[in-house]
Amino acid sequence: MRVKRALQALAAVATLAALAGCAAGAGSLVIGSIVAAAGVPEGTPFHVVLYADGTAMDPYLDYDSAPQAFHVEGAFPSPGLDEVYDTVNYQVDGVAEGDYSAFAWLDVDTSGSFDPYEDLFGFFSTGMSGFDVQPPANIRVPERGLVDVDIAVSGGYQGGE
Repeated sequence: MRVKRALQALAAVATLAALAGCAAGAGSLVIGSIVAAAGVPEGTPFHVVLYADGTAMDPYLDYDSAPQAFHVEGAFPSPGLDEVYDTVNYQVDGVAEGDYSAFAWLDVDTSGSFDPYEDLFGFFSTGMSGFDVQPPANIRVPERGLVDVDIAVSGGYQGGE
């Protein structure tokens, strides 16, 4: 029983140390939520991309050509109940110290590639008004630590002429 408690305590300390940036591994942890303007079907794939400071990326022109510093992907939960969600959490490990902009997109058409006319997308922005797309803001990532970055997504072509 004592050994089990000691191992649990050691695991808890290691987790807290990692979150505080004290782990032996390099870089920081960027976490956050992607928030959609409308419900997103279960299992919808998502992507979070960090671009190095100074990288210009126009979602309608440059997504495939702009150099990505970090890219993670995941999916909205799939409990099998035909649920819809408006938020999902993400995590980017080992982010090097520096300034970044963050871009997120939801592969709502499940094509496997970014389509600005079909998929929902957005940048991290400090000047957001509702779900209006605003210019991206810089995110300062320290040498070691934890940075929380929430990104609202909307957009995508909704039909019509």
